[in-house]
Amino acid sequence: KLLEAEKLWPNESSNESNKSLKSSLLEGAEKIRKNKILAAKLRSEGEALLADGAKTEALLRFENSLLLEENDVVSKDAQRLAQEIGQEKNKREEARVLRNKGNAMADKKRYTEAIDLYTRSLRLYPDEYLEAYAELLQEKAAEEKSIREEALKLRKEGDVLMKDKKTPEALVKYKESIQIWHDDELADTVKNEEQRIAEATASKLRKEAEELLKSKKTTEAFLRYKESLTYSHDNIARAYVDKVEAEEAQKRADSLVKE
Repeated sequence: KLLEAEKLWPNESSNESNKSLKSSLLEGAEKIRKNKILAAKLRSEGEALLADGAKTEALLRFENSLLLEENDVVSKDAQRLAQEIGQEKNKREEARVLRNKGNAMADKKRYTEAIDLYTRSLRLYPDEYLEAYAELLQEKAAEEKSIREEALKLRKEGDVLMKDKKTPEALVKYKESIQIWHDDELADTVKNEEQRIAEATASKLRKEAEELLKSKKTTEAFLRYKESLTYSHDNIARAYVDKVEAEEAQKRADSLVKE
C-alpha cells in the first residue's frame, strides 16, 4: 500500500521517513512469514510425536506453535491433549498407590490381596512386568488359601470355646490362628479379652488384700496388693505397696545403724 501511494503522490520531503517505515513493514512481514513457517513445522512435529504416543512432547510443540501463530483448531487440540495427559497422570498415580499397597501385602505373604491390588493397578495403567509378577504369585496364593483355611478353623474352634465361657482355652486357639494368619480384628479381640481378664484378676486380688487388712494380716495384704499390680495399675494398691516397702527399707537402715 505504501509503495502504491508513493507512485500516485510522490513527495520528496517525506521520502526518508517513508523509506524507514517501508523497511519496518517489510521486516515485520518477513518475521510473520518466518513465524508461520516455524509454527507449521512445530505443528507437523507435534502431530508426528502424537502419532508415536509421545503426548507430552507433542503438547509442547503445539503450545510453542501457538506462541508464533494463533490457530483455533490447534488451540482446541492442545487443550484436549493437556486434559488427557492430566487424566493419565492421575491414573498413573492411583495405579502406583495400588501397586505399593500390593507390594506391602506381598511382603506380608497375603498373596490373594496382593494380586487383587495388582489387578486393579493394571486396569488403570498397564505394566507388563507387574502383570508377570502377579501371575507368579498365583501359585503362592493357592498355598495361602490352605493356610487361611487352617487359621479360620482354629478361630471357629475358639469361638465355640468362647460361647462355652472357656475364655482361656479360646484365647489359646485365637493366638494359634493369629500365628498362622494374622488378623487385626482377632488380634484386637485377644488383646481386649486379656486386658479384661487382667483387670478382673487385679480387682479380685485387691479385694482379698482389703479383707486381709481388716483382719490385721498386713503381710498377706501387702503380697496381694503387690501381685495385683502385675496385672493392672491401681493408685491405692501402688501407694500401699510403696508405703510398706519404704517402711521395710527404713527398718533395715535403722538396724544397720544399731549394729
